Amino acid sequence: KEFAIRVRRNARDVIREAREHGVHPGYALGRDYEGMDDVLLVAITEKRSPSDIDRLAEVLDEVGA
Repeated sequence: KEFAIRVRRNARDVIREAREHGVHPGYALGRDYEGMDDVLLVAITEKRSPSDIDRLAEVLDEVGA
């Protein structure tokens, strides 16, 4: 239910900007693992609808992730 994605810039910046759009995209793995500042851990559970997942993808694209 969790997977890591490499984003095009610092994951903490991506998270901050996504939150400004009302979406919490995941966890910045660089907080715990050296050299992974551009990796975002995303969890998708049964509580998320397909439209929630589509919104996540749209916001990540908007913020340049």
